[in-house]
Amino acid sequence: MDLADVKALRKALGGSINDVVLTIVTGAVRRFLQRRHVNPADTDFRVMAPVSVRSEEDRGVLGNRISAWIVDLPIAEPDPRKQLARIGERTRELKESKHAMGAELLTQAAEWSSSTLLALGARNAIRLLPFNMVVTNVPGPQVPLYTLGAKMLEAYPHVPLTDNLGLGVALLSYNGKLFWGFNADYDLVPDLDAFVAAVEDSCAEMRDLASAALRSERRAARAAEAAPAEAEASAEPPVPRVEIEAYPKRIRVSWNGETIADSKRAIRVLEANCDPVIYLPRDDVRMDLLVRTDHETFCPLKGEASYFSIAIGGRTSENAVWGYENPLDAVAGLEDYVAFYRDRVDAWLELDAA
Repeated sequence: MDLADVKALRKALGGSINDVVLTIVTGAVRRFLQRRHVNPADTDFRVMAPVSVRSEEDRGVLGNRISAWIVDLPIAEPDPRKQLARIGERTRELKESKHAMGAELLTQAAEWSSSTLLALGARNAIRLLPFNMVVTNVPGPQVPLYTLGAKMLEAYPHVPLTDNLGLGVALLSYNGKLFWGFNADYDLVPDLDAFVAAVEDSCAEMRDLASAALRSERRAARAAEAAPAEAEASAEPPVPRVEIEAYPKRIRVSWNGETIADSKRAIRVLEANCDPVIYLPRDDVRMDLLVRTDHETFCPLKGEASYFSIAIGGRTSENAVWGYENPLDAVAGLEDYVAFYRDRVDAWLELDAA
């Protein structure tokens, strides 16, 4: 995945890149356990996350400078935003505590211990540490590397499996990308592909949340910009700027020979200095024939509008339908309705409602 996408998630949702990665893994573990009919609420799941403790004074010095965090993944929590908040709280606590010193001392011991003694110590530590999986995120070079003129395109890291570890996840950032490497004991995790798919689903869910957060920020900013202008518009007592009333006609809309809306429950929205607009309940509209687009507009009275195209039988009417999925309080309830541009459909019929 693009490293810029992960940074965008961090910017929109908060936390560090490591926090975002651990939240993605949390969602994946939750999905994976549910696939195996395990209730996440009844399960404690911890990961060991190696972290660098190399300081500015250590730059250029040979040897490892790492510590290890033991992080409880909140897999019982279904909301990724709350997962991220709890993981961020935990990692902040770990940064301020000395809980990672044991692993740091073990790696420092490599400078003065024999390889046999160190191997025994590491093996016993792995057996005794209370974690279920290793998740390591390693920052790599953000420029392309070459060998004999050949450019390295991808680099997938690898977590070696030791006693009692059935699954490991390693990440490496390289040349603007974030590469995920997965390693599993086939006897314990024969369905590794299902876990990889769960990671992809968790990433998609995080992207959707980030997009929603950015849209909410834009709506708030636009509303704040519009507020001073409304305050200066008149010193007279305020009057309602938007009125909603029932519309007495039955509305039928068609495109390319298909009826895409048929409703006796239409409403008419009246705004100052604007033509009235007829909205139809989503339940009376063939939403399955509409395709959401990236087009958005903002109304200071109603909020941010999302748009849909009509696609039937190879014919498409671009951005012919719009609606306010998160309307402002003044038009609460409008989220259940959509409106049509009459010049972008084949037929708009107004019939007697009886």
